[in-house]
This record gives sequence, structure tokens and C-alpha cells, in this order.
Amino acid sequence: MKKKLISYFRTLKTSITTYSVFISLLATLTVTSATLPQSLEPEGQTEEKMTDQQKILSWQGEKVVLLGPPYGDSDEWWYGLRYKECVFRLDKPEQSLPMEEYAGKTGTVIGFERRQETDPLNHVVIQLDDSNEKILVCPTTGDAGEPVGFFTEMSYAETLIGQSFWAIGQLTLYPDHRASRRGTPIKVANTSKLTVTRAEWGGLGGPIILYFNTEEGKEGYLRSNRSLVDRFSIRQRAAESFYTPYTSHFYTKDPRELFPGWSETIWKIIRKGHVAVGMSLEMAKVACAKDLRETGFVLLEGGEDAATLYKCSNWTGTKRFRVEKDKVVEYREN
Repeated sequence: MKKKLISYFRTLKTSITTYSVFISLLATLTVTSATLPQSLEPEGQTEEKMTDQQKILSWQGEKVVLLGPPYGDSDEWWYGLRYKECVFRLDKPEQSLPMEEYAGKTGTVIGFERRQETDPLNHVVIQLDDSNEKILVCPTTGDAGEPVGFFTEMSYAETLIGQSFWAIGQLTLYPDHRASRRGTPIKVANTSKLTVTRAEWGGLGGPIILYFNTEEGKEGYLRSNRSLVDRFSIRQRAAESFYTPYTSHFYTKDPRELFPGWSETIWKIIRKGHVAVGMSLEMAKVACAKDLRETGFVLLEGGEDAATLYKCSNWTGTKRFRVEKDKVVEYREN
């Protein structure tokens, strides 16, 4: 009995240690211990546990808008082609509908049907507000992105207005997502503060566009931002598509509050994306943002300890450095 108890507690200790290591790695990957605000996560969000078919059936009664191509996209014809493969008349399911006539129309999900017997999933039946016409929409359009936007997702997006985030790495904003050309890009330095100013409908591939104000008072949108809660596309789990735009691009808390003891000189180097000898490993991680990885180890004298080699490939170029006892002791740029 005594041996069994000892074995049990050893196993328990190992499990706790493993969990602690996992949590530490997760914090390292996101480069911050700050978590997303509760207001970002819709109540009752359980779609990641649903099957694809269950997820589709959960859309009953949802208010939606039909999306067009991304504004200013040179491949508009391609999106139109994909649209024709996805949006059909209910009474004549073999007849596709033109994007230029239907983009921007709103409606309600009222049911589900298979357009063809061979379809693996139900199509969604949407009744349009302006004409009461009923149409069939496929649950995903592959690389073209989602053919509809959900008004519930827009509601979530609007709760972010006025909230601040801080850039992980250098970001590029653009002035107007409706413009035929992107306009002059707005560069945002690493760890800079951005405040959400508005949310607007986008197009296929990015249903909701968020606009931000920079510290200098310039407004722009993040082009790589996808939908907030991508419930219409079943290519990703909902949790992934929801969190990715924020965990990969932003801190949700001011890094200066997360690391209050760092000097202004250190922060100036970090904002530029550089690493300096004498920095702690944590400082180097924040400077490199998402683009840092271990490349090897070097045994120190006596062989009882080892230095860790890192490679940082960010917007400033590739740099390599060596860390001993949590300090950068050697640094070079390729």
C-alpha cells in the first residue's frame, strides 16, 4: 500500500509539473501573460465542440448579410466565380446568382437543405429582407472566404470600440478598405498602443473590418484581420478563428505594465525590433515579437550548464544571439 501511495504522488507531481511547463510555454508563445478581456468572448460559445453539421444547424434564425469581394481586390472576377459556386436560387438550385446583384442584401437563416444528394453538408436557406426571395448558400467557399457575415458577430465587434490593444511586432494599417487602392500604409511600431474606433462590413475572406487609431492620431485597418467569430466557415474551429486576430497581433494589456521595471532605453530598442547585449531573455522575446525560436545549445565550462542559441527573424531582418543565465551575452545580425 505504501509503495502504491508513493507511486501515486510521484505521478501526481509529474502531472502538475507537466501542466506548469505547458502553461509557461503558452505564455512564451503569446509573448504575454495577459489574457483576452471577457467582453471578447461571446457567452455560451461552444461551437468548437460541435460537429460541422451541428454548427450549421445552430444558425437557424440568424440575421446575415451577403458579402461581396474584398474592396480594392484586383481578383474580383475570381471571387465572383467562387460566389457563383456557392449562392443559388432555392426553387432552381442549379441556377447560381450573380454577386454584383446580391452582395449587400440582408436576410435571415430559415432552414437547411442539400442542393444535391451528393453534397456532404446541408446548404443554408436564407430569406432575403427586400424581396422575401429564398436562396441557398453553401457553408464554405474554400479559399474565397465566407459568403455571408453574421450580425451577431458585428455586435461582438462593436463591443470592442474604445478598447485598446498593443502591437506585437511592427504592424501595417491602411486608410480605407473601400478604396480601389490601399493608400499610404501606416506603420505601427512594436508595442505601440492602438484603440478600436469602428467596425464595418468587409468582403469575402474578411467579413468584419476593424479600424484603429494610432498613438499619433492616424486611423487605419489591419488588412490581415479576419472575421471575429467565423461561425459560417467550417474550415477552422471557432475558437481558433476568434482568438487568432488578437493573440497573434496584439497584447491586451500595456506591455509597460506587464514589465514595469524596464528602462526607457530598453523600450526604445524593443519598439525598433532590435536585441542588445545585456538584455534579459524576456526583453529579447518582446523585441523579436512572434519570430523567435531556439536553434541550439552550447555547454558552458564544466558541462553543468548550457547557453541557449536563438534566431530572431522579424521586420528588421535576421539576428542571432546567445543567452547565458537569462542574459543576452552575444549578438549578431545576418
